[in-house]
Amino acid sequence: GEPVREGRKFKPGEYQLSIKEDGYEPVSKIVVIVPDEQPFNISEFMRTVPREVIFRITGDYRKEEIMPDEVSLGGRTLKYGDKISPDSYRLVIRENGYDVITDAIVIEPSSQPFVLSRAMVSSISSQAAIRRSFIASSSLIVGKWVKPPTAIAMG
Repeated sequence: GEPVREGRKFKPGEYQLSIKEDGYEPVSKIVVIVPDEQPFNISEFMRTVPREVIFRITGDYRKEEIMPDEVSLGGRTLKYGDKISPDSYRLVIRENGYDVITDAIVIEPSSQPFVLSRAMVSSISSQAAIRRSFIASSSLIVGKWVKPPTAIAMG
């Protein structure tokens, strides 16, 4: 068919209306324009199409992609490749040994996958656990007690 722009004139008659927009279900229907002095208004509700969610989550420890223990949007736990409707969500990402990420995100309508990219930071508690573990593991070696170190540095 012919593209429709605001103000475009059509003669009275029956027409096939097709509306397409990336990220939305298409609308297709027959409309009948009757003779009238008033403009013919077209108003249609378009439904969004759920988007595939792809994770690109990295950690500061090895700078490699990791698969977190939990990724949730609006309280719904997601797996890599799940589909979710475009909207505003509260994001939560959890991975053992890293600080929890919480954020407000907006998933816009699109036919392309939504790429969720975040960098996780090692948690201080996991660094402290290393020190506690080292101190707790000091033991008797060759008949002598080993004094735990007062400071631990890792580079």
